[in-house]
Amino acid sequence: MAHMTTAFEVHNEDLTSERRLRYRQAMIDAMTKYYEDVEAAVAVHGTDDIPDDVLQNAELIDKMLEDCNR
Repeated sequence: MAHMTTAFEVHNEDLTSERRLRYRQAMIDAMTKYYEDVEAAVAVHGTDDIPDDVLQNAELIDKMLEDCNR
């Protein structure tokens, strides 16, 4: 099983567990918004006008979000 870890480095103070959870949720919310925006653009414009890296990122984000929600 592969794992992906995102780390935050904070200088001169420790993060509370509540703050870490809020950061995690903010990342999930940002990824969700990116995915939804790409999905909406594809619905309107199709995939021809959207760069391949954007589509690939959206696909990866979709998979990450599925894993986060398991």
